[in-house]
Amino acid sequence: MNFLNIEYFLALTKNMNMTQTAKELNISQQALSKHIINVEKELNLKLFKRGKFLALTEAGYCFSTYAEKILDLKSQMISQLKDISQHDNKNIRIGITNARSPIYLPPLLSKFRRIFPDAKIQLEEEVSDVIFNDLQNKKLDLVIGIEPHDRVSFTSFPLCEEKYAIMTTTRVLKKYLSPAQLLQLGSGAKSASIEVFKNCPFVCFEKSLRIGKIFHTACKEAGFVPNIAIESKNMYTLLYLCASGVGVTLLPQVYFELARRQSRIFNSIRIFPVTDVPVQTQIMLTIPRGRYIPELTREFIKIASDEFKSSGGHLTSDAEIFAPHSPYSGSEN
Repeated sequence: MNFLNIEYFLALTKNMNMTQTAKELNISQQALSKHIINVEKELNLKLFKRGKFLALTEAGYCFSTYAEKILDLKSQMISQLKDISQHDNKNIRIGITNARSPIYLPPLLSKFRRIFPDAKIQLEEEVSDVIFNDLQNKKLDLVIGIEPHDRVSFTSFPLCEEKYAIMTTTRVLKKYLSPAQLLQLGSGAKSASIEVFKNCPFVCFEKSLRIGKIFHTACKEAGFVPNIAIESKNMYTLLYLCASGVGVTLLPQVYFELARRQSRIFNSIRIFPVTDVPVQTQIMLTIPRGRYIPELTREFIKIASDEFKSSGGHLTSDAEIFAPHSPYSGSEN
């Protein structure tokens, strides 16, 4: 069936006026009438009741429903074929935030490159708003990070949860905590309330950032205003400040696990998973909804899903960056 005939039929159903529709389509009434007759001949059914006013027949109502679906499928097909023609099958474009990139990508890309050694990988390491905007605008194939606010334009798959922990040094604890609190933490406490550290100075993410908001919300719900010594946008800066004894910080524990495998300076940090942080961060793999997903992207999604599933949400890798430099005790001498 001719797509143009269908398009002209649907145009006529919108206003039921042959003269007006022909004018909008920039064709003659005779040409429009011919397109409608061609459809009716092919279907061997009358689609319009012709009289003083046009009206759809029962067949016309039925055909209009399917005609809209046909044109919608045509539009999707053309869009996907255009994506295929413009996309190099050896390329994959991944968006991820700067802080998460060294945590999640090395093991995933290491395995991916072993399976697809000719693949060319383009990374965009930016803040969440930027990478999701670029995913929307077809500059990226997928994003690893928090779940997007826009659930209409994107489809997301859960990978893991980032659990939060208080991080500090024994020196800071001895200076700001009471003997009873020190005794409690020193007896091998596996977790702690953030309220225990309310008298300590904090080094934290800026309040404008998501983790900063989580920290301030946790303090508010615990009933105190934190004494903020330093704010930063850089996770490593906060960890170095914490290891130097400047103050207490609150971060996803996975950030610390990577950092202490890269430098001995972080061996001095003690961690306490917190019991009163209001949320955990769900890490998702996100792709655009309704867009053609290239084969290489589909393979990466499968590898990522399998890796997180098989490791219980914690990636493991033989990559050198993840190998411990030396045993660490998690306490100061």
